[in-house]
Amino acid sequence: MVRPRAIVFDIGGVLEITPRLGVLQRWEARLGLPAGEVRSRLVSLFRAGEIGAVTEEAVHAGVGAALGLDEGKVNAFMDDIWTEYLGTPNVELIRYFRSLRPRYRTALLSNSFVGARRKEQERYGFEEMADLIVYSHEVGMSKPDRRIYELTCDRLAVRPDEAIFLDDVAECVDAAREVGMRAILLRDNAQAIADIEALIATVEPPSTAGSGYRPTISAAYAERLRHWHESAYRMARTAQTFDYLGLTLEVPPEVMPITPVSDLLGTAVLAEVRADDRVLDMGTGSGVNAILAASKATEVVGVDINPRAVEAARRNAVRNGVADRIEVRGSDVFSAVDGEFDLIIFDPPFRWFAPRDLLEMASTDEDYRALTEFVRNARRYLRANGRMLVFFGTSGDLGYLRRLLAEEGFHAEVVAHRDLVKDGMRVDYYTYRVTRAKAGLPL
Repeated sequence: MVRPRAIVFDIGGVLEITPRLGVLQRWEARLGLPAGEVRSRLVSLFRAGEIGAVTEEAVHAGVGAALGLDEGKVNAFMDDIWTEYLGTPNVELIRYFRSLRPRYRTALLSNSFVGARRKEQERYGFEEMADLIVYSHEVGMSKPDRRIYELTCDRLAVRPDEAIFLDDVAECVDAAREVGMRAILLRDNAQAIADIEALIATVEPPSTAGSGYRPTISAAYAERLRHWHESAYRMARTAQTFDYLGLTLEVPPEVMPITPVSDLLGTAVLAEVRADDRVLDMGTGSGVNAILAASKATEVVGVDINPRAVEAARRNAVRNGVADRIEVRGSDVFSAVDGEFDLIIFDPPFRWFAPRDLLEMASTDEDYRALTEFVRNARRYLRANGRMLVFFGTSGDLGYLRRLLAEEGFHAEVVAHRDLVKDGMRVDYYTYRVTRAKAGLPL
C-alpha cells in the first residue's frame, strides 16, 4: 500500500459540530408560511451560493425578494443561517487535525457558501491549521463531483492514493474512493481517529535507505548550523512586499521571502536565460526566478511542493505581467514535471533537518531527500546541451551537493559568490552553472 502524504478533512459536521437548529422552520412560523416553503423559495439561490455563482450581495437581495423582507430582517435571517452553518468547534478533531502537520500535508475540502472563508477564519482560524483550503464556492464545483477531489490532490501535489479523506457524508466518501483516495466515513471522533491511524500504521514503512545522505561536515559545525537555523526560525513572520530586480513581489508568511543573497541567483538567471529556452524553476516559492526567466523566455514552468507558494507564484506572475508565459504547478520535485528543458533553476533548502511547517520546508529538507532526488533525476529532464543554475551555501552541507553532482556526472562552475558573517559565523553563498561533465573537467 502506498504511504500517505496528505490528509484531507471536511469542515461542516467534522471540524464543526453543526446540528440543525430549526432556522427555516422558525422563520416560516414568523412569516406565516407553510412548512417547507422557505426552503422551496431559496433552494436555487442557496445552490448557486454553494458553487459561487452569486455574490453575497446577490444572496441578500435574493432572500429579501423571495421572502418579502426588508434589509434589517434579511440581515437577521442570514445571521441565523450563519449561526447554524458555523456551529461549534469539534475540539478533539481540531486538535488531532493540527497534530498531523508537518508529518503530512493537510487540507480542508468543504461544500461551502459565499462568505464562508471569511466567517470561518474569524471564528476558527482554519487558514492557520491547514496547508490548503478548497471551498466549493471558490472553485465552482462541489462534492461529490470527482473534479473537486482531483483538484484538491493536484494542489497538494499528491496522487489520490497518497491522500486520506475524512467526511461525514457517505455519498462524498464514496466519491472520494472512486477517485482513488482512501476515504473514511466519520461516525464519531474516536472511530475517525482510530481509522486514520490504522491506515497510517498499515502502509509500508518508509525505506530505511532514505536519501543515502552522509554528512561531509563535522558534528560541531552541524550543531552550529542548527543553532543558527533555530535563531532564524523564531523570527516573526509576516506577509511582505519586495521590490526586487525590477519586480514587485508579494510574499505570504508561509513562503520563503527575498533574502540579502537572493540576487546572486536572480542576476545569474537574467544573464543565463535565452529567448528560446524552455525553463523549469524547481521550488519556485514566490515565483521570483520563474518571473525573471519569463522576462526573456516565453515558456517557463514553476513548481513547488508548498500550496501557498503555488498560489503566491501565480499571483505574482499576474502582478508582473508574465502570466501568459508561466505555468505554475504543485509538484514534489519532478512528480508533476514532464518534458525536457534548456535551463533548470533550483534554489534548494540548505539544511537537512525535518521541517515543522510550510515555511520551514523552504529551508529544510529532511536528510536531503528532495535535493538527492533532484540531482539523481535531473538528466531525464535536461536537454543534451541544457544548463542548470543551482544556488547553495555553507549554511548547509555544500560538500554533499558537490559530491552528488560529481557522482551524476555534472560539471559545476561558480558564476556568483558572496560571503556574509552572522552571529560570528562566516557563510559563503554560491550560484553554480551546472552542465554535463566533459572528459577531463573537474567538478
